[in-house]
Order: sequence, then structure tokens, then C-alpha cells
Amino acid sequence: MGIIIRQSFKATIVNYIGMLLGAFNVVFLFPLVLTSTQIGLLGLLIDVALLFSSFAQLGVSFTMVKFFPYFKDAGKKHNGFFFLTIAQSLIGFFITALIVLIFRDEIVSKYSNSPLFIEYFNWIFPLTFFTLFLIYFETVSSLTNRIVIPKLIREVMMRVLVISSLILFYFDLIEFHLLVVLQIGIYLIALVANFLYARKRIEISLKPDFRLITKSFRREIALFTTYTGISTWCGIIVASVVSLVLGSQEGLSSNGIWRITLFVALFIDSPHRAIISVTTPILAESLSNKDFVKVKDIATRTSAIQFLISSLIYLLVVSNIDNLFSVMPNGEEYRIGGSVIILVGAAKLVEMISGLNSSILTFKYFRFGLFFSIVVALVSVSTNLYFIPRFSITGAAIATLLTTVVVHGIMHLFLAWRFKFTPLNKGILHTLFLMLALFGLNWFIPQMGHPIIDTALRCLILGMLYISLVYRLKISKEINEQISNLLETVISKFRK
Repeated sequence: MGIIIRQSFKATIVNYIGMLLGAFNVVFLFPLVLTSTQIGLLGLLIDVALLFSSFAQLGVSFTMVKFFPYFKDAGKKHNGFFFLTIAQSLIGFFITALIVLIFRDEIVSKYSNSPLFIEYFNWIFPLTFFTLFLIYFETVSSLTNRIVIPKLIREVMMRVLVISSLILFYFDLIEFHLLVVLQIGIYLIALVANFLYARKRIEISLKPDFRLITKSFRREIALFTTYTGISTWCGIIVASVVSLVLGSQEGLSSNGIWRITLFVALFIDSPHRAIISVTTPILAESLSNKDFVKVKDIATRTSAIQFLISSLIYLLVVSNIDNLFSVMPNGEEYRIGGSVIILVGAAKLVEMISGLNSSILTFKYFRFGLFFSIVVALVSVSTNLYFIPRFSITGAAIATLLTTVVVHGIMHLFLAWRFKFTPLNKGILHTLFLMLALFGLNWFIPQMGHPIIDTALRCLILGMLYISLVYRLKISKEINEQISNLLETVISKFRK
């Protein structure tokens, strides 16, 4: 667990630096500089590109993680592994681009009430390509259990570049068209940076080598890639369905409000995204070695850690929702999204409890993983199509929570039956009770008048109480060790 804790801790710090930059973007800069329609356009372009790139991947990310240990041999240039996976990605991109071009008219006809999206539709193709290979080279770095620099590029560098472009637009140094082009160019810059870093960590040879690809091995790779590819597509559909439905039925303005408030809710998810990046390769290797004791240990402990951190974030965010909209430029327009923060944030907590369940399904029971992916896509699409026309963005949040509870509940029961495993433990229950108790305390904290002062006071009181009680109750051994190390460092510095 040592490398997991170190890399995850560093990656979490990078995530939160990025999230602070992102919060500045979302809470202040985007509403100040752009209209909700312009925000909706940029978000929809990114979501559609992400959806198309997931099709273009053909499951390559999971294939790389699962099968790299079989190819890994620096002396033999990793047996042509990178030639095969890059070729797979390029083939997937050209197939996807061809299909989109063939059905272009049918696609854009669904967005007749979003003419700005139709105007910029063709920019999706380069954005899809950049997104595809950005994810590819992030995966390459994760194969060496090094995720901090890729996280720094995605979470910090890209957001700094976004801030810079928005400032240029705010001072009328560039027009909106150039702003859109610059957003796409940022993905290209991030792609190049990730490629240069990955190449330093591991030799990326494009020399073909098919000696390890026996008939049976080829069949195993093809089967796994097919199953995980479809699962990935379903996952991206789930992630993009709200933006796609809102953009077509409600217009870009509703999509813009959704994206602003969704970002705040996704703040709760950042510990999971940091931990999963470094645990997934180790989990895959442990499963391939049939070291199920290690698998259960990693899954249980990481579940408790990420739920504990996410619960604190959820507590602080939800306790300050009114203050958030009070300080946000044009905040009244976005206040309707308060329900999104509460409901989607709750959905993220459910995901935290599930821990690494989805990864275990992917690598151990990938056939069943495909079934669950299809179920979640069907539930998500159907609930969004039902609730969005009735309750707009609040309906999207309801659909997200319902989908998460249903699917993760089924997933949990399946693994408890088939794998004799559950990530639930006393630490998670203690964390849940602690969070609820502090929510109750929040009602008795008096309003301070000014939203920034009120937010600072609530965060200080609730945050200090939460951390001290977590430490005193010894809910997580790993968290206690990190707090103790930090205290020792501070004390030693103070004594000097």
C-alpha cells in the first residue's frame, strides 16, 4: 500500500490545487466572462468529443492496464505493445470519424434549438483526436505507477491555460471564435506534455512485434477489449447523457447552468479519481496473480479512505451552498442548480462507498461488468429522458442519484455473492454518522452576514471538528498516519 498512499496523497494534493483553480473558473470567471449559452457550448463540445473518443478507444485503456504485464520487457522494447495499442487507437478514431461524418446531418438535426453548437460542430473532430491520445498517454504513465505529473498537467496546467484565455476574452483581446479554438488547442498542448513525460518514464517503441500474439492470446485480448470497450462506451454515455439531452431539449443555457453546478458536485469525487489512477494497475496485477487477499485489502482500505475524504468535502460544500451563489457573478441565474450539488454530491458518496467494485468487475468478471455497464446506461438514459422534461436540471440530478443507487446496489450484491467481498466496514459507518451529526450542528451556527466570512467560519468549525474526531476515533489507520506525520513535521519546524 506504500506506493498507493504516496502517489494518491500527492495526486490528491494536485487534484485539489486544480480544483481550486477550477472553482475559481466555475464560481467566478465563467459566469463573469461568458453567458450561460456560451458555457453550455464549450461544455457540450467537450462532452461530445469525450463520447466520440470513448468509441474511438475501442477499449484500449483497460487493455493496456490488463495486458501490459504480459508484454513488459524493456530489453525487447515491450514486445511491440505500444505499436499495437497506438494502431488500435488510430483505427478506432478513423472509424468513429467516418461514422460521424456519415450521420452528421442526423446528429445536428437533434440540436436545432442550439444553433451555436451546429456552427462549431466540425471542431469536434480535432478535439476528439486530442482527447483520445491525451487519455492514452495518461494511461501509459499510470502503467509505471506515476500519476502525479499527468494529474498536474490535466488539473493545473490546463486550467491555468483556460484562465489565461478567458482573461484575454474578457479584455476584448480575442473574439469568442478564437476563444473556442484556444480551448481545443489546450487539449493539444496537454497531449504533447503527457507524451513527453510518458516517453521519459518508459520507452515507447513503435516497432511491430507479433511473437507474443498467439491465436489463443489474440482471442483473449479481442474478447476482453470488446467487453471493456462496450463497458467504456456505456460509461461515457452515462457521463454525457445529461449534457446531450439538456442541449437538445432545453438548449445550451440550461446545459451551461448544469455544468457550472455539476462541477461543484464533482469536487466531491476528486479523492476517488486520484486513488483509482494508482490503484487500478496494482489491482489488475493482483487479480492476474490471483492474490485475492491483497485485492480485498486494497479495495476495503481505499473505499474507507475515499469515503472519509469525500464526506468532509460534501459537508463543507453543502453547508455553504447559499454563500456560493451569493458570491458568484450572476449567481441568481445559477441558484436553481443548488439541488444538483446536493443530489449529485450524494450520488458521488454512494460511489465512494463502492470503492473499487467497478474495477474488480472489469478485470475479474468483465463479462458481468459488461452487463452492469449496459444496465447503468439503460437506467441512466431512461431516467434522464423521463425526469429532464419534467424538472429540467433538477430532474437530471434526480436521475443521476437514482441511477447510482440502483446500479451500485446491484454491483455490491453481486460481488458479495460471487467474490465474497464487501467494502463496507465500521469506518464507513462511523464516517457517515459523523457527517450527519455535523450537518445537524451546522443548523446552529449563526449567520455571519457576509458570505465569505460565513463560509470561512463554517469551514473552520466543521472542518476542524471533523478532522479531530476522525483522528480521535481512529476511523482510518492511513489517514491517522498522514495526520501524525504532518503534525510531527509542523512541530519539528516550530521547534527549530
